[in-house]
Amino acid sequence: MHHNQNGFTLPEILIGLAISSIIIAASFASYIVIKNNYDFQKDMKNISQTSRAVATMIMRDIRMAGYNYDDGPTKQKPEITNAINITDGGTTAPDAIEIIYDKSYTERLKISYYTKTYNNRLRVYKKIEKCNAMNCASSSLQTVIAESPIADYVEDLQFVGTRNSVTLGTGQITYGQGNRRMITPSSVKSTSCTGGEALMIDGSYDTYYECSTANSASFDIKFDKKFRIEQIYISTVAHLDGGSLINSQHPFDTSYPYGTKNSIDVQANITNKGSLSDCAWSSACGSTSNPRADGLIFVGRDAFCGVGGSSSNDCYLSSSIQDDFYKYATDSIEMRVDNRWVCTYTGSGQACNPTSAPPPPGGFALRIGNLSFYGEVFGEMQSPQEVEVGLLIRSPEEHGTTPKSQTFQLGNRPVVTNDNYIRDSYSISALVRNQYYGS
Repeated sequence: MHHNQNGFTLPEILIGLAISSIIIAASFASYIVIKNNYDFQKDMKNISQTSRAVATMIMRDIRMAGYNYDDGPTKQKPEITNAINITDGGTTAPDAIEIIYDKSYTERLKISYYTKTYNNRLRVYKKIEKCNAMNCASSSLQTVIAESPIADYVEDLQFVGTRNSVTLGTGQITYGQGNRRMITPSSVKSTSCTGGEALMIDGSYDTYYECSTANSASFDIKFDKKFRIEQIYISTVAHLDGGSLINSQHPFDTSYPYGTKNSIDVQANITNKGSLSDCAWSSACGSTSNPRADGLIFVGRDAFCGVGGSSSNDCYLSSSIQDDFYKYATDSIEMRVDNRWVCTYTGSGQACNPTSAPPPPGGFALRIGNLSFYGEVFGEMQSPQEVEVGLLIRSPEEHGTTPKSQTFQLGNRPVVTNDNYIRDSYSISALVRNQYYGS
């Protein structure tokens, strides 16, 4: 019996091995190409998703910047004067931003976004702090959420703030380029009845300046920055007598004993005494050497008077306002204040009978509870109306073997690279709604 013992010859085996090697090599090469392409697409997707998510998170807080959870007409809640603070890293470092807004009536938050080095690369961090007593000074902050990384492998973080399409600066004296906010005088000095002037600018309704020797008092008022006056606020202390002021306009509708010991209104004549070389109006200013606002009558505890001459429930105009008064930026004004009226009653429950207050000495002392101003403040870092957020993120791993030279421009910082990492930039603009509509 013969058995079939035929097999592969050595040449056949060698040929088979050669063909198999070619197939395996081709398959491996294809796998490498597919894997590299997959890794590339995966990193690009992660960069895109991370950039969009982080920018959207920052944009949401920017839109809330400056939101003041006010308690209505009494307006006892402190204003947020610097809702957004951008720290410029210049041309060599990323930027940082601080955002302040009210989460509730009792909770004012400060949210910070910034970069820090981690294992020889940069990360974006977010931190949330609560401002104690509505004061957001660094010494009064309470950590709500400790700093946490929200993006890795970040190469640049840029914030560009604009106001009326102009990049932020320090508030050049031009209409629309200042910060509209309340401003308190840096000093008040009476030229006729001295003593206690600081009580006018301490922010309290219940402490007051008093002149018991004259029917009127004149003041030299200084500010630490130039500003364009839009509204003036002077409060009386008639509320300390008891009762309440129901209607500020004549005839005075009050409840007894409101205004029986203190005048229920005061009249102010205000003259711009600062440097008038700084016209802050969008058109030409007038030629008046010292523009005035005369006959502004402030009634009650919450009394704002607009220098445009319009009356309100707490203010009315008995004289005139020169057209160019509110067009100039000033750091100094002169103000004369007169006592006006007190209330007399025929009995409890009867309406107030406005009576001209007899002058001191022997009559009613001139008392002023609070003094402040609202206007467009110049010479300080501006609060933006719009913020552009820019991110540059790289891949964790290199791709390819040939270095690629690239230049990215975000904000005012150019980033030049020459390596095998892939990068992508993402930019988005956010409207600071409370700043924009408030202006």
